[in-house]
Amino acid sequence: MSEILVSISCITYNHSKYIEKCLEGFLMQKTNFKIEVLIHDDASTDGTQEIIKTYQEEHPDIIKPIFQKENQYSKGKKGFNAKYNYSRAQGKYIALCEGDDYWTDPLKLQKQVDFLDANTGYILCFTNCSTIDKNGTLRNPKFLKYNEDKSFSEKDLMFVAPTLTRVFRLNLLKNINKNINYYEAPGDAIMLINLLREGKAKYLNFISGNYRKHNEGVWTSLDRVSIRKSKFEIAYYGFRTSNKNIKLLFLKKVLLELSKLNVEDRYNYRLKHDKFIYHYKNYISLSFYQLIILKLYFAVDYAQVISSKNVFRIQLRLIRFL
Repeated sequence: MSEILVSISCITYNHSKYIEKCLEGFLMQKTNFKIEVLIHDDASTDGTQEIIKTYQEEHPDIIKPIFQKENQYSKGKKGFNAKYNYSRAQGKYIALCEGDDYWTDPLKLQKQVDFLDANTGYILCFTNCSTIDKNGTLRNPKFLKYNEDKSFSEKDLMFVAPTLTRVFRLNLLKNINKNINYYEAPGDAIMLINLLREGKAKYLNFISGNYRKHNEGVWTSLDRVSIRKSKFEIAYYGFRTSNKNIKLLFLKKVLLELSKLNVEDRYNYRLKHDKFIYHYKNYISLSFYQLIILKLYFAVDYAQVISSKNVFRIQLRLIRFL
């Protein structure tokens, strides 16, 4: 056990109510390898830093924090895992868990590392989790509805892999095109799209932790409209950066997510992403009929001569033909 095999990447901000549970979940892991806990705290003001410092004093070889003096998120900066934790990781694998979530299975890391060690074609594995509220009350015993192990590839696009359950190979993440912006939001989803270009992902059918849903969470604090916009941005990112074999699949997803937005947002997004609006045929080889269908899609959307409900129905039908 001389070398660190797993680097746990944890980001926190004002998690004083939750951070002890999170850190205890790391420290209770039973493994035949060494771990390190890389923490980035974004200038918490509620005592989170003091709790982390206490744990650091007790476990100086494991707990390795970075404390910001000024809040970086309020300055528009993102991608803290990639910028502050991945860059200093010593492990072969990265495990993720944010400061308000926590692990419940002491064999979580050992099971996932054993799988990745034995299956080199997989770059990432993840598990199920339970959902709790801010008080720790169980809300959903199974976040994912899978009942058995399952493999995923790039063609599965935007599947759900709970962040707190992910373990992936760090070296392959570093091999990905340096021009890709890992700091785009939502960063976890963007990272997953990029990782799947390097290998497959595996769902392991066991519950390894608790995902906490509360109003202060980055994702759960968003309203429905913001969530829809984020899903569109994820799909568009995948479409814009994918190879030709996957572009058509992402194009369908882009149109599907776009059709869920209101007319004003659809119009604004198409102005923002003018290359997608006017030059989509340069991104992908479409047949004559697919191109006609895509043009009909835009024509129906811009005409606005029928109700938005009917627009949505017609758009869904058009997407299926692509």
